Amino acid sequence: EHKAAGRLGGGEREVDGPVPSEAAHPGDPAYVIYTSGSTGRPKGVVVPRLALDNLLAAMGRLLGLSGEDRLLAVTTVSFDIAALELFVPLLGGATVVLAADDDVTDPFALAGLIRSTAPTVMQATPSLWRVLADADPDALGGLRALSGGEPLPADLADTLTRHANGLVNLYGPTETTIWSTAAVLGPRQPPHVGRPVRRTRAYVLDRTLSPTPVGVTGELHLAGDGVAHGYSGRPALTAERFVADPYGPPGNRMYRTGDLARFRADGTLDVLGRADHQVKIRGHRVEPGEIEAALLAHPSVAEAAVTAVPTPGGDLTLAAYCVLVRTGQESARTDKEPADDADGEGAGAAWADPLRAALAERLPEHLVPSHFVALDRLPLTPNGKTDRAALPAVGSADRPAPGRAPRPGAEALLCDLFAEVLGHGPVAPDDDFFLLGGHSLSAARLVTALRSRTGAELPVRALFDAPTPARLAPVLEAAQDARPSAGEPTPLVRRPRPERPPLSFGQRRLWFLARSQGEDGSYNIPLALDLTDRLDPDALRRALADVAGRHEILRTVLPVQDGDAWQQVLDIASAEPALTEVTVPEAELADRVVAEAARPFAVERETPLRTVLFTTEPERGTDGWENGKPVRQTLLLVLHHIAADEWSLPPLLDDLAAAYTARLRGTDPGLSRLPVDHVDFTLWQRDTVAANHDADADYWRTRLSGAPEQLTLPWSRPRPDRTGGPARTHDFVLDSGLHQRVRALARQTRTTTFMVLHAAFAATLSQLGCGDDLVIGTPVAGRDDEALRDSVGFLINTLPLRTTLHGAPSFLDLLARTREDDLAALAHQRLPLERIVAEVNPPRLPGVSPLFQVLFAVREEFPDRPALPGQTGRPRLVATGAAKFDLQCTISEDPATGRATGQLEYRTDLWDASAADRFARALLHVLDQATTAPEQPVVTLRTALATVMAPQPRILPATSPAELCAAQAARTPARTALVSGADEISYAELDERSARLARLLAERGARPGVLVGVSLPRNADLLVTLLAVGRTGAAHLPVDPDFPPDRIRMLLADAAPALLVTDRATARSLDTDPATVLLLDDPATVRAAAGAAPLAPRPAHGDAPAYVIHTSGSTGRPKGVVVTRAAVVNFLLCLADTLDFRGSERLLAVTTVGFDIAVLELFLPLITGGTVVLADREQVRDPALLAGLIDTARRGGRG
Repeated sequence: EHKAAGRLGGGEREVDGPVPSEAAHPGDPAYVIYTSGSTGRPKGVVVPRLALDNLLAAMGRLLGLSGEDRLLAVTTVSFDIAALELFVPLLGGATVVLAADDDVTDPFALAGLIRSTAPTVMQATPSLWRVLADADPDALGGLRALSGGEPLPADLADTLTRHANGLVNLYGPTETTIWSTAAVLGPRQPPHVGRPVRRTRAYVLDRTLSPTPVGVTGELHLAGDGVAHGYSGRPALTAERFVADPYGPPGNRMYRTGDLARFRADGTLDVLGRADHQVKIRGHRVEPGEIEAALLAHPSVAEAAVTAVPTPGGDLTLAAYCVLVRTGQESARTDKEPADDADGEGAGAAWADPLRAALAERLPEHLVPSHFVALDRLPLTPNGKTDRAALPAVGSADRPAPGRAPRPGAEALLCDLFAEVLGHGPVAPDDDFFLLGGHSLSAARLVTALRSRTGAELPVRALFDAPTPARLAPVLEAAQDARPSAGEPTPLVRRPRPERPPLSFGQRRLWFLARSQGEDGSYNIPLALDLTDRLDPDALRRALADVAGRHEILRTVLPVQDGDAWQQVLDIASAEPALTEVTVPEAELADRVVAEAARPFAVERETPLRTVLFTTEPERGTDGWENGKPVRQTLLLVLHHIAADEWSLPPLLDDLAAAYTARLRGTDPGLSRLPVDHVDFTLWQRDTVAANHDADADYWRTRLSGAPEQLTLPWSRPRPDRTGGPARTHDFVLDSGLHQRVRALARQTRTTTFMVLHAAFAATLSQLGCGDDLVIGTPVAGRDDEALRDSVGFLINTLPLRTTLHGAPSFLDLLARTREDDLAALAHQRLPLERIVAEVNPPRLPGVSPLFQVLFAVREEFPDRPALPGQTGRPRLVATGAAKFDLQCTISEDPATGRATGQLEYRTDLWDASAADRFARALLHVLDQATTAPEQPVVTLRTALATVMAPQPRILPATSPAELCAAQAARTPARTALVSGADEISYAELDERSARLARLLAERGARPGVLVGVSLPRNADLLVTLLAVGRTGAAHLPVDPDFPPDRIRMLLADAAPALLVTDRATARSLDTDPATVLLLDDPATVRAAAGAAPLAPRPAHGDAPAYVIHTSGSTGRPKGVVVTRAAVVNFLLCLADTLDFRGSERLLAVTTVGFDIAVLELFLPLITGGTVVLADREQVRDPALLAGLIDTARRGGRG
């Protein structure tokens, strides 16, 4: 080896003696290791010496090897973990035992080698540990087991902790040097990957590179000394995967692992699978790793892999490949399972039924695989990882389904359509649609497919009542027999147009509202896309024109002639959607987006799509230089509801993405013509409504007869005389456990999640005093014809759903009622709301929407896919600040994650923020109780609600007003913090001035527990000083210079401040020791403050005093009230929440600092990003001057 080293060091020269080590830089490469690439081309990872040294030191410390230890090395040197096996033992004086290839590939030989060489440590992948444990579990007895390279199944972890002498679970990509995290696992402890090893940082980040909360999945990024240089000869790939670390020291990089992970509450990590194994099922992103983790949690599954497989119709569905836990050497498969490895998939595999049921309890419907395949073992790559490409194909689609063959005719057709709609293998006559993965949307697709194949009008409820082909077949046959020969449904096709096409029923309702009440933006649909990459405005303009060319409604105006509106479709050349480009400061972006989102349309002459591209301008610090913050863009698409609905947004975004991508390449996107346009829908709707009018009208008249005219919300203020009004929103979350229980209850009761949530919403309203007879509006898509699937248009209808709670029903009883009522309403959904109102003819009350005033909706989150390059996160709907109803509750379900969120939009002239918060907590409580004990009477919830809706305590941050203000300054440095006379001071300047003054005060003895007097005129120096005192941890004593001299002397004598901050003019009237006075306007003080180093806010206990305020006493002597830091923080944060105080607020401060209300005026704006407008002495005393200041402040000017 010495000769070899000589050749490496100097060509072919041979050296007989040892070659001394040459000094090398820590950044020099230590080795290059190749990993597989997604393109098939391996990637050479260049690992520096520093990274290897760090890993070896970390593992040496973790393992603590000594001369008594022997490590059995079983890994190929082309796999980086071999470096640990070969070098770590040598650092601690331990012995390396090299296993031969033949020993590693034969588990019985490996067990024999362990017995003969007596190693104390061995490192291997879970796959190798599995075969060794199956072959000879006793061989593990003296080993410390290091496991990594693949997820560690729970049952294998249990085996290793029972048989081996300790277990360490390791995780790390090659790009961050072998292992990056480690976890020492104990018996029956669920596997996780622990915490980062030394000098390693782990971040779980979302798509915007923001940290995710505990328990929320994101992409794992690793930083620190272990990060490799990159890929040899692959600069583009290196730049893509090794990115700047925004949370580390300047110049540091982090590696994007591509692994999905989440932090546990104790700070340990779960790794959930590969992000690049994501697939799309029914338009939703699916992480196979999440399903695999759920499978591995089942006691019958030893190993699992999940992939997407194509269906005969070209869609994708999920297949789960499982290695079942064995007893002895026998497989756990039942005698009903086919014997060959690739069999056992579909509904008929008995061994899979418990797995399917278990997954359905834990995962959203679309994450439950359609196929389950039992294997003796999973195929492995040379590195010991699952080889997904080598997984066998699932059984062919033409294999006979288990059970009897379907009968010819309706039953056979339904078996075929079940399989087609669900993307499933063969379906048997007794297979349940919903247990096969069906849901409300796929049920609607099935009914639509039946209508197009047979012409039969089958209601969706028929599938709920008869969910198998065998039971549904006679219902279908009866519907076909009952269809009169002359009563064929009106087909939705292109048709000749009249000269002035009429409005649809929904359009007419919105047009009438706009004419009678005026446009206020309440029917705008604003959609924002946040971007990190700059868009090409010219390509975007052309793409918008392409989209408008495909969707006529986007270039339609509604002119009025003879008192009536009609649809005028403009030529694309004269009606290209305008793109407005706006540059805004970062701090103003959110407000400008909201303002544009709420701007009304003039639909008579303005096309219904408005597009604005906002670009932030670089922010500048106080020194005038740009602060380096990247420029962001937000694309805002604002549609008028008269031309679109929320179901229009996904096809709109898909078309825009396709068109923009093509235009960037300089090609025509070639968007195909839609089957029908909105005018065709309007004409078809009128024919369809006329054909079904009598039956639908009879149903709604009967159903709503005697319904209450008005629903009055709890805690509601008097109602104004107009419908709609100013609005705000309140967001809340259904935690994953609650949402899973909602879904489970829906499955158990043959209902849908909408029905469960609708029943709970009605129960909440009832138990809060809204009565036992409720009418709640809900939107339905109105897209039950395939021709409308990709259309943009106002196609929805809103149905008034009546729910009664008479007779003290249990929640199960209420849910059964709701199911019947909702399905009946859906069967008559084609009668438009405006016709329902006309038929029922309820009394018209001032300010009251007819039939219902509260809306409830359940929607799916937008698919998590980028519509445009550089888009971060999902598209988001922007609140317009205008309400259409008294209260609108929307539950958004995210099929990709199984989570759900809620939003209340409420009229602020009826409710305040605290009422919305109480209602949200009440709804969550009802849902929790209803899904935990659904058999309990609904009325029993009322007593518990009083406790639930009480104000909730919250843990206060250990902070102070000064720290809160400093944190806000860091968030919004350029925003205006203070207006005082002609001075307008930014947060950054206010923070810097107070920090420098704090240093002087600290040098004069200001610290926690010390009292500092402040007696200054009402100008900027007053606020700067109060903040400076807070930064030192001291308490301030406010002394108004306008107080009578005797009172000032009394205050100073009683409180005895250690220091008094004032100015020369004020000091002349004060009777105090010059040694304890700091004169702010003294030239020496000014120079000292300018040169002082800024002082960071000093921590102090919450019980430490924040200020002392004097109140009058009955004896004539003022009493000094000592107020703690925790009390002030509690007051300010509570008030910020209660008042919903926002960054756009400007608070006029008029109160003397000697009165504690001044604390609110001076600090509340500064912790929320608002502005303090400080009135001076003369303005406070002169009403005319004060009125002038108010007028100036409202216009945003200086005082």
